Amino acid sequence: MDSKRRFSSASGMAPGPRRGAHLSAPENGADAGVRFKYDDPLRTLLERAKMMAKDLKDRSKVDELTVTIVEKGEPRDWTSKWSGTGGRVCDAVGEDESGDKVNLTLWNDDIEKVQVNTKIKITNGWASSFKNKLQVSAGKYGKLEIL
Repeated sequence: MDSKRRFSSASGMAPGPRRGAHLSAPENGADAGVRFKYDDPLRTLLERAKMMAKDLKDRSKVDELTVTIVEKGEPRDWTSKWSGTGGRVCDAVGEDESGDKVNLTLWNDDIEKVQVNTKIKITNGWASSFKNKLQVSAGKYGKLEIL
């Protein structure tokens, strides 16, 4: 048999039912702390456990963030230029467990729920930059809970 036919694929990788990113650390003999993205469906739940203010980036999803409200501004009304719909919005500042502060945007019903010194958890929110300041909000599809 010639050497070119020993491998099952054109890429030259050895044959086998599991290779590449699908190998987990114990199976390939690597350090037990190393895991690949596709190994564990619960990986996302473990990674979501704690997100801190320093981890936030512009235009990124906020899986789960817990902060204590240290400042809350006055609510104001807004109206969309395009659809004519509107609502209320309020700026606030939250502090995480490490003492880092983050700007928050509270929308409509969430404004009444939140007071200064209230501990909240934002799940499935978003982070974005507005007027060169990073801000976090639960947004349309996220959830803001009082703890």
